[in-house]
Amino acid sequence: MFLDALLSRDNNVANRALAALKQLPASDRPSNWAPLLRKLRRECGPKGKAVTRKEIAALLAKWSGRAIAEVQEKSKQPADLLAAWQPVFDWFNEAHPELATAAASAGLVDAAKWEATLAEVDWETGDFATGQRLYVNRACQGCHSDSGALGPGLSGAAKRFSPEDLFRAILFPNRDISPMYRFNEYRLRNGDVHVGRTAFYAADGVVLRTGAGIVRLDQAEIISQQTSERSIMPEGLLDGLSERDLADLYRYLKSL
Repeated sequence: MFLDALLSRDNNVANRALAALKQLPASDRPSNWAPLLRKLRRECGPKGKAVTRKEIAALLAKWSGRAIAEVQEKSKQPADLLAAWQPVFDWFNEAHPELATAAASAGLVDAAKWEATLAEVDWETGDFATGQRLYVNRACQGCHSDSGALGPGLSGAAKRFSPEDLFRAILFPNRDISPMYRFNEYRLRNGDVHVGRTAFYAADGVVLRTGAGIVRLDQAEIISQQTSERSIMPEGLLDGLSERDLADLYRYLKSL
C-alpha cells in the first residue's frame, strides 16, 4: 500500500508514504526495492528534491543492506542528476535484472497491456470481501465517500458502465475530467505541488482538501496557482493487481 502511494503524483500522499516506510521494518524483498528506485529516478526530474533523493537512498541502503556511497550532485539538471545516481541504478539492474523494467518505469500506463488484461478478466468470479479490502487499501474511499466527496459518487456506477469502461476510467483518470472535478493546483517554493479543492481562503494562506486529507498552505510559500489539468485520482492506481484482483474489486463496486 505505502509503496504504491510513494509513486503518487500528489506530493502530500507521496511524502506521507515515505515517512511511513521509514518507520516500518526493512523489507528483504528486491521486488519491494524496485519502487524505491523508480521514485529515485523520478526525483532526478525537474521537480525532484535533493532531500527526497537522499531519504530514498538511505531507505534503499537500510532495506538492501548495501552501503550506498554519498552521491555528489554537481548540478540540478535532470541529465546530470541521472548520471550522478547511475551507479545506484546499475547496481540494482545487475543484481536483479528481472526487476530492471519495474525499477526504470516512468509511471506511464501501458494501454495495450491493460486492454489485454481487461479482456481476460472473468468479471463474474469476484469476491466481495477481498474487493472491499482492495478498495480500502487503495484509498478509494478518501475521494469517493458519500459525504463531501472529492470525486464522483460510485453508487450505481457498475450498472451504468461496462466493467471494461469502468476500469478504463480508473486506469486513465486524465482522459475525460468533468469541470466539476477540476481542482486547484498550488506550487510552492520548495517544489511541492498540491492539488485539491480549496476549502478556505485567508490572508496568510489557504486550506486545501486533498485525497490525503486537509492541508494548510502558507501564502508566502505559494508561487503559483492554476486550475489543474490532471485528475486528483493518480495514475497507476491498479498497478500490481491481478485479473482475479480486478474481478474482486469489480464485485465490490457492484454493491455500491
